[in-house]
Amino acid sequence: MLDWLLKLIGGKDDVDVALDRMKEDAKDPLRSRVHGILLITEPADPGHRPEYGGQAIREWYGCPDRASALRAIEGYASSRDAYDVFRATFLARAAAGGGVISPEESWALCQRVVTTAQQTFSSWQDYGDGYVRGHLAYRRSQGDDEATLARYEQNLRKTMAELQAKGVWSRVALQG
Repeated sequence: MLDWLLKLIGGKDDVDVALDRMKEDAKDPLRSRVHGILLITEPADPGHRPEYGGQAIREWYGCPDRASALRAIEGYASSRDAYDVFRATFLARAAAGGGVISPEESWALCQRVVTTAQQTFSSWQDYGDGYVRGHLAYRRSQGDDEATLARYEQNLRKTMAELQAKGVWSRVALQG
């Protein structure tokens, strides 16, 4: 059924379902930190969104199987760049959502990435600033003009402020 129709009749779409599952995840500091990494651009954990996670891992990142997904995740996880920290986390969760790896394996991979983030960034703000730099560099490499990049940065900064004020960044410290 179409998501808009579900909303119209009071049903839940995949983002709503994922957000419900994330409330349970919030009891676990690791999972909360994973969500802190992801929510800078994602509305909900792709590990809890099977169709979206499958599309992302297979179509956007070209990882149709376990081996290719693990190679891609490891490639990003070996970096200390905030944008790569995000991508490793996103891919690990999307691979679980898409059924390419198990949820347990996804969380274990995310633990490694969170540890790297904790060793690299002093705070969520530090991570967010690095993410913005990396994301804008990527978008610039894709040919986006300066006006488009300025809109991206404005939107990311707004999201960061929301995460800090009332989101996961205010509920769980990156360090700890």
